[in-house]
Amino acid sequence: MAPLVGRNLELLRARRLVEQLPARGQVLVVVGEAGIGKTALVNATAEHAVASGCRVVKVTATELESPLPYAALQQILHALPRRLDSMRARPRDVLERAVGLAEGETPDAFAVGVALLEALTDVAPEVGLLLIVDDAQWLDESTARVLAFAARRLDHDPAAVLFAVRIGHESAVLKAGFDVIEIEPLSDTHALDLLRLDRPDLSNIEQARVRISSGGNPLALLELPPNHDGGGAPLAARLRSAFIARLRGVTALTGDLLLAAALDDSDAVRDLRAVAATLGLDAEAFQAALSELSNRRTIDVKGTQFSFRHPLIRAAIVSESDDEARRKSHSVLAMAFTTDPERAVWHEAANATDPDESLASRMEQTAERMERRGSAITTVQAWSAAVRLSVDPILRARRTIRLAESSLRAGLVVTALESLKSVDMNAVNNVERARWALVRLNADRHTAAPQELQDLVADAGRLLVAGETELAISLHLTIEENLDAGGHDTRSHLSALAENIVARLPEGDIRGLVVLAATDRAAYGDDIAHAMLALNNEEFSENAELLTRLPPNVDAQPAIARVQRRMIDTYRERGQLRAIANLQPTHAWVEIALADWPEALRATEEGTRLATELGYPRWATGTLIGAAFISAVRGDHAAADAMIEESERGAMASGANNVLTGIQLTKGVNYIAQSRYDEAFTALRRSFDPLDPSHHPIQSGWCLGDLAEAAAHLGRVDDVRRLFIRAPNVSTTPWQKMAELYAAPFLAEVPDTVDKAFRDALTGIVRDWPLYRVRLLIEHGAWLRRQRRIPEARDRLREARDLADALTMRPWSEKARSELRATGTESAPAETHSWESLSPQELEVAHLASSGLSNREIGERLFLSHRTVGSHLYRIFPKLGISNRAQLATVLRSAM
Repeated sequence: MAPLVGRNLELLRARRLVEQLPARGQVLVVVGEAGIGKTALVNATAEHAVASGCRVVKVTATELESPLPYAALQQILHALPRRLDSMRARPRDVLERAVGLAEGETPDAFAVGVALLEALTDVAPEVGLLLIVDDAQWLDESTARVLAFAARRLDHDPAAVLFAVRIGHESAVLKAGFDVIEIEPLSDTHALDLLRLDRPDLSNIEQARVRISSGGNPLALLELPPNHDGGGAPLAARLRSAFIARLRGVTALTGDLLLAAALDDSDAVRDLRAVAATLGLDAEAFQAALSELSNRRTIDVKGTQFSFRHPLIRAAIVSESDDEARRKSHSVLAMAFTTDPERAVWHEAANATDPDESLASRMEQTAERMERRGSAITTVQAWSAAVRLSVDPILRARRTIRLAESSLRAGLVVTALESLKSVDMNAVNNVERARWALVRLNADRHTAAPQELQDLVADAGRLLVAGETELAISLHLTIEENLDAGGHDTRSHLSALAENIVARLPEGDIRGLVVLAATDRAAYGDDIAHAMLALNNEEFSENAELLTRLPPNVDAQPAIARVQRRMIDTYRERGQLRAIANLQPTHAWVEIALADWPEALRATEEGTRLATELGYPRWATGTLIGAAFISAVRGDHAAADAMIEESERGAMASGANNVLTGIQLTKGVNYIAQSRYDEAFTALRRSFDPLDPSHHPIQSGWCLGDLAEAAAHLGRVDDVRRLFIRAPNVSTTPWQKMAELYAAPFLAEVPDTVDKAFRDALTGIVRDWPLYRVRLLIEHGAWLRRQRRIPEARDRLREARDLADALTMRPWSEKARSELRATGTESAPAETHSWESLSPQELEVAHLASSGLSNREIGERLFLSHRTVGSHLYRIFPKLGISNRAQLATVLRSAM
């Protein structure tokens, strides 16, 4: 290993990872150009860790293994000193299925992440573990995702992770938000120090020439010849040229062997021996070739493994070869690995220059296999090869649509749309046309014209006739989602389609209710709630997921909240974080409607955190604005303002009109809580302007009641009445139904009807919406006081005060007390609740611990390590004034 010169500060920072162990786990990413000394730095850190008594595990990702799902994870598990069979059964089964050591469906990526977190944190609890991942830019997609997931959750854990990433490459590790050290070129002084240590034979003039040519890059300092003239070429190109120069004079067969090694992903000497035999090299010639390549400082051989001395050497060998040489090499590799058909087919595909239907069919099977294993990028690559090799135009079109589908699932929206453009629509049937349309609508939302959507409704009808009911349902729901977003009115066509779908389904089939409710939420809202209540354990998974496919239909119904919590628990058990992040925005607002702040806070915290981590900004914004709403209602206006501002930026960037509507609602409520009615009116009025980005044909109706209240305080009720006349009621949601009844007393034109409107609302649907009930009780009490009906006013205001106190709605607690004082009644100060001092995640931990779950079980549910759970409980107990978990249930039950 080259001496570590000029890296004292970087080494000091990397060593801090080790010094924190085993008390705390951290993550650090070392970033720099090729040859800058990343590997030397992580190796020096590893030596320090070993000297400190820590366990060290090091793996190196390779470019050629990057398409293979969980290739690097297999390396990590193999290198861990703790055997998989010593783990608990559930995480062991997940990891074994992920890497193909056990039969069964490939587990969800995040279930793998949770299992890997346990594997890492339980390896060396007494001394700590340092996991080093070198060349992390080549991590396969599946491993990068689960490793970033696990590393992000290291906290009070005896494990740390040190990544080394080459700059200029897209990497999930760099997007994960970890601390980063960027390695800079060596200074002139340090460059000369390194030359004197490693190349003392060079003269001063030669050292100066190499120093200038190297640009401070340690690898270049060690490898560039003193007489090298790069001609102004980039450093990487000059290094590649220097590496290729070492190979002048090698035999043709040795060169062929080296190119095959560079093109394959194996580092096993036995595989290289198989390639050599295919090339015609006997055992003696093979050993001679290995020795020659080692002497030329091209490869290193250690026992049963070999490696290129630097990744740039492998890249140089591949780039120096021509297309014909690479095809020939892939052909040799395919013949060498005939006993491993899954591996050989990739080389056969790379060797093929002409369409080959048999090979295309095998690549299609590979794509399907990769998809089952959860490797999205590899699936895309396999489908792409299958398309390229296709002969039959019908099969090519079908495979191209599969390529578009897999690209969309992998987040490659541009690739998906480009694939759709290349489909020969004359070669597709109605089924494939529908699949094409589903990708199009989901990849390029809100751009479909009304006529296009109506044509798709007709396509869905033809699918029904062809017996493709499931596909027709998916197309129906997707068209409906695009109608909402774009404001197009094709509902009569969808209603007819829904009726045709229902006619073809067995009586009572939940799918029929879903398509009917998607078209007319107001008419079927109660039926949806009853259906969710009626779900049993056998049908829960499939049908509950189908019910949540409906656009958000928030209602203050405890039954809906219970089913949603149950669904989220199911997703936790499966490790389906994406499904949790998708459901939490709706779930959070249901809990808000119920004024169950502990549940709502848990939902908003987890939803925002997971959606951000998974890369779904629209979902993250939907839960973040929910958290802002809670802060506004509970009186933390500064926090609400900050979250509103952040949500607004995210919603504008993603074009989420429904979230922008929620932002105006939250702004309005935040202003109303502070009696800033003019600002509340301005914010709420925006959502009813069709030209405003925050206008939404469905969810703007949520703002009706708040707008009417603000208008009443400003004497602008006539403005709202005119708005009601101009704005046709396109659709009604439970929140809008409540809002209309809430608005009625403020909009009553005859004074004698005001009292009745208040009472009708408070005994009607508003009664079931606690946060709006509190507010309307106060408004009614204030109206009664102004009418000099003091005893009645006091009754209303006392009820409002007690309910506001119970719900920790501080602004309205104070409003109720102020109004009571005006009637001559004083009130004691509102009491605080012990749970209010807990963070949302601490609330979740406390709740689960109170139900009797162990730290490890809680960790599995919340995707945390069991030690992090223990740390949370350590902080929770004094906040709640208790000393052990046995007291949790009693304290939380009384507090919440």
